[in-house]
Formats: sequence, structure tokens, C-alpha cells
Amino acid sequence: MRKVLFDMGVVATACTVTCHDLRAEDQPTFYERFMEGRYFYQEESEEEEKEREETKRIEDLIALQRFRQKFDEALGRAVVNPSRENLKRFIVLQARAIRKAETFQHLLSLIALSDPEFTGLPDNPVSEYGIEAKERLEVLEENRLLEKAKQRCALLFFFSGHNPLIAREAFNMIREFEKNTRWKVYPVSVDGVGLPEMTDVRFATGKTHAPRPDHTPAFVIMDTETKELLPAGFGLITVSSLKKNIALALRNANPDRREPE
Repeated sequence: MRKVLFDMGVVATACTVTCHDLRAEDQPTFYERFMEGRYFYQEESEEEEKEREETKRIEDLIALQRFRQKFDEALGRAVVNPSRENLKRFIVLQARAIRKAETFQHLLSLIALSDPEFTGLPDNPVSEYGIEAKERLEVLEENRLLEKAKQRCALLFFFSGHNPLIAREAFNMIREFEKNTRWKVYPVSVDGVGLPEMTDVRFATGKTHAPRPDHTPAFVIMDTETKELLPAGFGLITVSSLKKNIALALRNANPDRREPE
């Protein structure tokens, strides 16, 4: 048998060169990888980002639902069984809700300070000044609308003489409204009973579309030309509330023009 002698150093060197050549075919060289340090992270794809945002949104909704459930449960137990333990549990959750609301209002105010969309007078302002200014503009618009409408509209004030206390309180408000707006107001008794201070009282008949006595006081706008009737509210309300109701009823009756003819 013929013996073959191997030089192990030569074999090792050959293997090293061969392995290096194989790796070199599949992988970039050191000089080809010089930019990897700049992009050591893998950027998130648009689909993955949307999926992550949707997951976060669902988690927030679940957290809100759980908090509402805990809050309602604590409130219910405190009302039904007002023990020290139940009240304490409710107070803790209430304080947490107040802190979240304060944080919400604080951040909302900061956004309003930095974004001109919210600091001016858009349809729904969030700044304190914007809200106050919008309310003043609404009052001016109501006064303008009522001033124009009084040329052809009047207000019917339905009351029950069998309930003089409520009727008298409502009548005092009506006199203030009449003085403030110069609208013509007609007091109408639904039960045939008037009040001494009412000198020009009308009495509802069977043909009159009058409310029931237990639904008074009631206020109805009447178009003196067409005799069309528009409800303007019930109960003991303020002059400002009545003016808002009348303006709303007039706008709703003329949705295209937003004001009476």
C-alpha cells in the first residue's frame, strides 16, 4: 500500500481560502457594508404603522369603556348603599376623572394658544374669549332676527288662571320680554280664568289650538298674516331663553333664508 502524506498546514490554508471564497460569493465585503452603521434599525412600513395605530386606538377605547364601567358601578353602589367603603371607592374614581379632565382642558388650552384655527372665531371656538365672543355675536343675531320678525309676528302667551302663582311669574317675564323686544304679546287663558293684572286677556275656545292647562305656561309665535303657529317653549323660562327659542323657531321655519321674510 502506498502511503500519502499530507501537510496539515497546507490543508488548513486551502480550507480557509475556500471557505472565505464561498462566503465572499454570498455576502457583501467590508467595504460594501460601510453604510450599515447609519441604518442600524429597520424602518417601519406604512402597513405596520397603521396596524400599530389601530391597535393603540382599540386599546384606548377598551380602557375608556372599563373606566366608565367602574365609575358607573361605583356611583350606583354609593347611591344604593351609601356606606363609607362605597363612598370612598367612588370618590377615588371621581378624583381620577377630575384629574384627567383637568389635563384635557390644560392641553386643549395650549393647543388653542398655538393654533390660529382655534384662537379666532370659528364655528366652534375652544378658547374662553372665543366662546364669549361667539355668544355675544349670537345675541346680536337674535336681536336682529327678532327686530325684523316683529313686523309680522306676535307672541301668544298661554296660561292657566287656576294656577295663579305660576301664571303671574310667567306674566312678569313676558312683560319684560315685551319691553325688551317691542313684540306684541297676547295673553290667552286656557281655562277661562284670568288674572287681575292682565287687562287684555283672551280666552281659548274649542277652535283654538291651545295647550292643556297642565302644559302651561306655553309660548307660541303667530304669523299675523298667514296665521301660522310656531311653538316657542313651555314652562317658567327666562327672557334670554325665550329669545333663543323664538330665533331657533324662525330659522327652522325658513331654513334656506335663515330669517323670516
